[in-house]
Amino acid sequence: MSDVNVGARLREVREGRGLSLRELSRRSGVALSFLSALEKNTNSVSVATLKNILGVLEVGLGEFFSAGSVSSARVVWR
Repeated sequence: MSDVNVGARLREVREGRGLSLRELSRRSGVALSFLSALEKNTNSVSVATLKNILGVLEVGLGEFFSAGSVSSARVVWR
């Protein structure tokens, strides 16, 4: 298992979704300053907060921590 740089990975996913930090903050309810520090790896994040952020980005924890890139496709289950 490899270590994941949470900040860099979060930035990669956020930018891949075309969201600014400000928009992610608005949608997730997480402070802009916290998200910025998180992407710079100067903050740590709880699992609950990370799940909230990833929910906005429509990415699961498993996919976030996997070695491959995060898919930009959306899957709808009915």
